[in-house]
Amino acid sequence: MNNDLLKTKYEQIIEAIENAVTGGITWIDTAEYYADGYAETLIGTALKGAKRSSYQLCSKVWKTHLHRDDVWRAAENSLNRLKTDHFDLYLYHQIDESVPLEETIDALNELAEQKIALNIGVSNFNTERLERAMKLSQAPIVVNQVEYSLVCREPEKDL
Repeated sequence: MNNDLLKTKYEQIIEAIENAVTGGITWIDTAEYYADGYAETLIGTALKGAKRSSYQLCSKVWKTHLHRDDVWRAAENSLNRLKTDHFDLYLYHQIDESVPLEETIDALNELAEQKIALNIGVSNFNTERLERAMKLSQAPIVVNQVEYSLVCREPEKDL
């Protein structure tokens, strides 16, 4: 019988991530929101044996955790699930207008100052909000990760 048929989904996912990294994939992008943190857990498990310098890790804080203390707690939880001590890139994932942008950007700057996030960025920001964030931030905002595909062409118009 084929051994692959006997593997659980969990084992297949772990093996796929391990194979990706050993095969040369160096950029791993996830978020606390993906599968309610389980994606980070899977990645952390799969990367346990890999040299940390062999890949770069990006994660994102969700819109329900944008207050200062929540950003810190979310980052800590993500790092624990990912089994690492830092992010190569940490992003503000989704906008919540009820939380002042300044508060979230300040928290991201603190993470950058502490070298918990080597770089910071944002996701799904329009041009006006991105420019505001860049003015508020002491650390460079190195990316605005937006949805862009053959189906979603909005960035061509709005950015």
